[in-house]
Amino acid sequence: MNNSDYTGSNSEHTYSLQADFITKSSASIRIEQRRRRQALHRRTSLAALICIAVIIASLSAVIVEAADSNSNALTSDTRYYTSITIEKDDTLWSIASLYAPEGVDTGRYVNDIRRVNNLHNDTITAGCSLIIYYYAGE
Repeated sequence: MNNSDYTGSNSEHTYSLQADFITKSSASIRIEQRRRRQALHRRTSLAALICIAVIIASLSAVIVEAADSNSNALTSDTRYYTSITIEKDDTLWSIASLYAPEGVDTGRYVNDIRRVNNLHNDTITAGCSLIIYYYAGE
């Protein structure tokens, strides 16, 4: 074995070890990078799911509140009209005290009845019809 052959073998052997070391290092780096990407993906997915859950919960609350307020609006804000027959000894004030919706002042209800029925004073006649209003929940 001459000196040049030995050096060549040694350098090839060294090169081979370096290539194995580089290959193993590259593989380790790729594995670590993949683990980091997977961990980042898991964190991002979890954050996205939490955001979606919060959005769905918020929208549900808004929809429920809107539906609840809408049903309250139908029962408390929608005014309905009906006709009643005036009985003997009825007055606008007695009718108002009997039919006025809860929370509506009797005097205001009398004025509303006069306006709706085009009455210029409190005089009403038994046997005639009178239009009054009420709210759906009552």
